[in-house]
Parts: sequence; C-alpha cells; structure tokens
Amino acid sequence: FRTMVLTNGTPLSPAKTDFIMANTDVFCDICLNVPGIEQEDWALKSGFNPKIHSILLRNLDYLHQQTKIPVTMLVNTITEFQ
Repeated sequence: FRTMVLTNGTPLSPAKTDFIMANTDVFCDICLNVPGIEQEDWALKSGFNPKIHSILLRNLDYLHQQTKIPVTMLVNTITEFQ
C-alpha cells in the first residue's frame, strides 16, 4: 500500500521532504496545490501572508533537488473577476 502526499507546499519543509524520500516504499507521489508563483498573486489566491512566500519557494526548490518520486502541481483557486 502506497499513498500520495497532498500539500500546498508551505508545510513541506526540507526535513519532511527528506522523510518522504527516505520512504518511497510508502509514498508514491507528491501533489502540490500552488495557486500562483508570484508573491502577491500567490498571497491573494491562497489567503496566506505574503511573508511566508519565501518558505514556499525554499520548500519547492529543495523538493526539486531531492525528488525521487513523481511531483505534480495543480492550480485550485477561486478568483473573483470584476
């Protein structure tokens, strides 16, 4: 039995990434829901404080360097258009 990790990327610290990569017999995929890559767009769409955007980028960079399993990225957001 293997499972997928679903995350918005902000809590996916390097330590958690290392744990996932050390246990690829349990984890089969990482699915990221990142509604934007630019800081202000991301903060607006995610509802997070823009100050933690740098944490997201650090985590995504580390994941990119360390990944041994498939990683997918989805954009799942509600945006109001005026």
